Order: sequence, then C-alpha cells, then structure tokens
Amino acid sequence: MHLLTRLAMSGGIALGSAVAHGQFALYWSITDIAPSSGFTSAHATGINASGHICGYMQNGSSTRAFFYNGTVHLLGSGTGSVATGINDSDQIIGTSGAQVAYWLSPASNPSTTSVPTPFDYGSQGLGINSSGAGAGSARPNATDGWIGGYTWSASGTTVSGSAVSFDSSHIWPDWLTGIDDSSNTIGGYVTTIGDPEHGLVNNVDIDPDDAYDSSTLRAIKAGHWVGTAWGTHYSSINQAALWKTSYKCLGAIVSGGLSDAYGMNVINGHNDVVGASEYQASNSRKHAFYMPAADLSTSTMQDCNQLISPTNRGIYELLIATGINVHEAICGDDVTGGDMPVGHAFILNPPFVDLP
Repeated sequence: MHLLTRLAMSGGIALGSAVAHGQFALYWSITDIAPSSGFTSAHATGINASGHICGYMQNGSSTRAFFYNGTVHLLGSGTGSVATGINDSDQIIGTSGAQVAYWLSPASNPSTTSVPTPFDYGSQGLGINSSGAGAGSARPNATDGWIGGYTWSASGTTVSGSAVSFDSSHIWPDWLTGIDDSSNTIGGYVTTIGDPEHGLVNNVDIDPDDAYDSSTLRAIKAGHWVGTAWGTHYSSINQAALWKTSYKCLGAIVSGGLSDAYGMNVINGHNDVVGASEYQASNSRKHAFYMPAADLSTSTMQDCNQLISPTNRGIYELLIATGINVHEAICGDDVTGGDMPVGHAFILNPPFVDLP
C-alpha cells in the first residue's frame, strides 16, 4: 500500500491537505484532456498501469474513440466509435459501426480497427482483461432476438466471439460488462418490463430477491466487483456497492445521498473504488469520488475535488471517476470553468510513489 494511503487510513494525515510545515502540499496533480477539433466533449472510460486512458470524443450524437498516452490518438477512420476498456498492454476494446471493436496498437496504428463478421443487429465490447479477452453482448438476427452475453478475442484484424449466456425469459438481452484475469464475468439482465435490472456473475443472478432487489455491475478485479445496488437486501436507495466476500454498501459523500461505483482495483488485497456521488444535501449534482481500501470498515468516501489544490478547484469540477489503476491514478470526466464550461477527460495522479 502507498505511504500516503496508509497514513490517511490511520488518521495520520488528510488527503488533499497541506503539510503543516514546509512547502510541500499533498495535493493530487491533474491532467486535463480537452476535446479534439470537431468535438465538444471528451470522456474517459478506463486507465491502465502506465496511466494511459481510453474513451471517446463527442459532438451531439457523433462519437469517436480515443487513446491517450501523453498524446491524444483518435482511433479508427471515422465517427461512430467508443472505446470502453483498456489493459496494461494498451489493447483497447469498444464499439465501432455498431459492432464490437478492438484497437490492438492504438499508438502506432490508431486507424486499424479490428471487428468481427458483422452481427446483423449489432454487437458491443465493454470490458477487457490483461490477456485481451473481452466481454460484451451481441444480437445476430431479428428472429433469435438478443443472444446475450459474449466473450471476445482478437488476432490481427479478426475478432472472434463466443456466446456465454442466454435466457429466453429475459425480455432484454443478457449482457456482460466486465471480465477479470481468471475469466470471471459480470453483467446483467431484465426479466420483465418494469422489473429492476439484476446483476449476473458468471451468469448467476446475485440478487437475493428478483422482485425487490436490483444491482448494476460495472467493474471486476480478482473476483471482486463493484456497481450500484438498491432493494430489500441492499440499500433503500441507489448507492455504490462492493461485493468481496459479501455485499457492502459504500454510502455516499453526503449522508443519505445517491452514488454509483464505476471502477476499482485491488491493491495489497484491498479494494480501491471510484465513482460518482451526491456531495451536498441540498444538491442532486454529483462529484467524482475515491474510496481507498473500501472493503475496510474504517474506509470513507472522498470527494475527488478535495484532493486537488484550491487553485485547481477554481478551474475544474470533477464530476465522475470511471477508473483507477494499481498506482491509484484515477481517470474520469470534469467540466472546466471560465469561458469553456464543457466536458473534458481528466487523469488524477497521487502525490506519492510506490514503496519497495
């Protein structure tokens, strides 16, 4: 565990605070990624161990996937693409032209997009693990409806898929949203119109009561997963949740507020979680949050805006955190003030380094 996190968890120092004597302040640095020419906003969806991120640029309904490694690389050859996951080898998964897509060399060959033989009614990629295995869903034709969750793999420009879940009683498709390095998958389904969404882990419904419990699962690492849950056996309102050995409600920045978990990592056996949460009792607007060692009873949810310097707080408002890597660097979306109140992507880097 990092020194600063260890100190913060022990109550020895507050993250995003200045040291009492000396000039060094424990504020996180921020890298702001503005939209490329022709787009009005930039959105980060994932970050790897090198601090490289993926995401998409947007202008109305027009989108284009991008990769950032200090330089923005627009992916593919046109619009209609979104990058949703990245691994430590800089392999990226997403969707292009309504089909699942891989970008295997996004820095050297950003225009090369690998897609499968098209499914008649579309496919998508939502998560990727360290070996390049992807997770998503596909619908090959109108007769069969949604086949459901798919796992994906890519070699060169060829993408192969394998159906892993299908239940004809589900009115909406089964889908997969993530896959870890042991090939554990997460996803969801809806049985009846008006019923809540249910979480699937390895194609098994995890919600205790299908009529009154709901979970939306978004990220998985080492067999642990995060998302949002509510219901009889969960929180009474939509709140961020962690499943490790059992379900844990992560609460919100403000007591009783709504929250959602979007990303996580496992560091020294503990779960660092990021997402978005209401931060004021009188305001439904959400801020990005960071919750180190969220599996511990002593952990608290922190507003990412309080991790950056007062000067940067006057420039950026961090709205959602979507990913966190093993070095605790966080990616997400912000809005900038002044004459450009538009959506940008960001990377937050903590003011410390790994200890041996």
